[in-house]
Amino acid sequence: MMPRLSFRTAAISFCIATIGLLFGVDAATAQYFGRNKVQYDDFEFRQFNTDHFEFYYYPEEKQAVSDAARMA
Repeated sequence: MMPRLSFRTAAISFCIATIGLLFGVDAATAQYFGRNKVQYDDFEFRQFNTDHFEFYYYPEEKQAVSDAARMA
């Protein structure tokens, strides 16, 4: 059978656990702040319209887009 803990030992253990949880949760939430924030860049998209489609592309892909638009 396990020996019974004294009230003082139980109170000290409870205080240590409570303090550990409070500081542990605070530190854990601080590490993830802003991680999922979307960071936008300035993209230079161009638009190519056909009768049924709108193509958005980068300027260096113009030849491939015109070929795809011709086939569409």
